[in-house]
Amino acid sequence: KNLTTENNGTVNLYAVWSQCTACNAGTGATCSLSVSNNTCVYTTACKDGYNTISNNGKYNPSCKANKYTVKYNANGGSGTMSDSSHIYDIAKALTANAFTRSGYTFSGWATSSTGSVAYADKASVKNLTTENNGTVNLYAVWSKCTACSAGTGATCSLSVSNNQCVYTTA
Repeated sequence: KNLTTENNGTVNLYAVWSQCTACNAGTGATCSLSVSNNTCVYTTACKDGYNTISNNGKYNPSCKANKYTVKYNANGGSGTMSDSSHIYDIAKALTANAFTRSGYTFSGWATSSTGSVAYADKASVKNLTTENNGTVNLYAVWSKCTACSAGTGATCSLSVSNNQCVYTTA
């Protein structure tokens, strides 16, 4: 096709560009934009602790925060405690300790049965696992009360009340 009617004429051509829509990642999502073979390419994913990506128009991804359960273990104590439900990125207090152990006081929660205290009673926690529907086990950590000893002609008894070692002498 002829672009000009002039012999040896010059025609200036100008590129026409189309702008790709920007990536706007929603809650818990990442989005990146690149151009490949003259096509806008959007790469979307959920951040750690999030799942189920939904793209409302391929460049606006949003993800749902993972839910997880905290299971409380008596670790030598007695009693029962219900598990607690948590949501990733939202702080929530651990359930108050309801376990008891004769001759011991409760020190806090560990992440293993032989571990040291990682969380205080009723501590505010978040993001204990990135696994969706995962379970985090916490174990009671106990501190033994010092044995009761009475001198000549005296008696001594030990009990635990309100998480305190109580010594009664007479």
